[in-house]
Amino acid sequence: MPSTYTDDFERSLEIGESAFSSLIQDTIPAWPEMYEVMYAYESGGNIDVSSAIDDLKKINPQLNSEDIAKIHDDLLSNNKMMDISEDIGSKINVEIRNIIGVMNAAGEKSDECDNALRKIETKFASVNTPEQLHSVVEILSNITRAMADNNHNLNSKLKQTTQQIDVLHKDLDTARYESNTDSLTNLANRKKFDSEMRRSINDIQKNGTDLTLLIADIDHFKKFNDTWGHQTGDQILKLVAQILKNELKGADFPARYGGEEFAVILPNTNKNDAFTVAEQIREAIAAKELFKRSTGENLGRLTVSIGIAQAAPDDIPATLIERSDKALYRAKDTGRDRCEIAPDPMMEQVQDIAV
Repeated sequence: MPSTYTDDFERSLEIGESAFSSLIQDTIPAWPEMYEVMYAYESGGNIDVSSAIDDLKKINPQLNSEDIAKIHDDLLSNNKMMDISEDIGSKINVEIRNIIGVMNAAGEKSDECDNALRKIETKFASVNTPEQLHSVVEILSNITRAMADNNHNLNSKLKQTTQQIDVLHKDLDTARYESNTDSLTNLANRKKFDSEMRRSINDIQKNGTDLTLLIADIDHFKKFNDTWGHQTGDQILKLVAQILKNELKGADFPARYGGEEFAVILPNTNKNDAFTVAEQIREAIAAKELFKRSTGENLGRLTVSIGIAQAAPDDIPATLIERSDKALYRAKDTGRDRCEIAPDPMMEQVQDIAV
């Protein structure tokens, strides 16, 4: 069987050549961001990019650099999230300054009332007639009303500002969620998966707990796309994502890894228990008979192949992903619709030694 590295190298060259050819064909500058968009499109690894470019081509078969740059900014760049965060952050700062202004104004008003009350104390000492007492009580009543009005205005403005800050915090939470979520499947996207992998590896190195990674790939997905169209392909991806959500529980972490691949991080789970989980996922997917709603045509049954690898104490995310990916290749090469467990790193080293 060819090595994963060889397969990835050859495939990346093919995709890269296609990406450059597309740029040349449409006379688009081969700047890194332009190449990144076209590479994502040619690889099929980013459904949002593919849909955006397909939509553009329906309008005009020839792409232009402005459209490609916009796709990069909207779908591949972190600048969008940074801009949203900066905008919301600046609005929160404005509201905080408003609160400080209101508090300062209230404090000044309170000082005025305090000074007026001190003056009233001296007036009380010289009260000799009912008329003088009435005058002092009226002044005191006015000060009390002013203090009550001041407190009411302060509470009202503080409440209004607090509500506005709550809205801004929710907007920021929404933006963060969207930046970490695959828009088609509503699973975590690759960026969030990478972050969770780093966190999970750090946890097992500190706590000595188990961690296992699954990488699942839909069998013959390209055939589904070519035969039934990308919209049907999108529905298949959504179906697999929903099955993952149904079969997983607790701290299990499913993600859209790219294209037709999905990844599942299983904390506190050894490889044998992970195999049970993987089999449940595989069987649940294989049990689905697919039909095209618009025509009633039978699309056949869907299957997935799954690679399983348990983390070793000295693993980093890349090495754990590599072993899981190799197990996935074995599942593909030995007939598909099956789960394969990667051998422990030490066993792999022994197997690599020629006798």
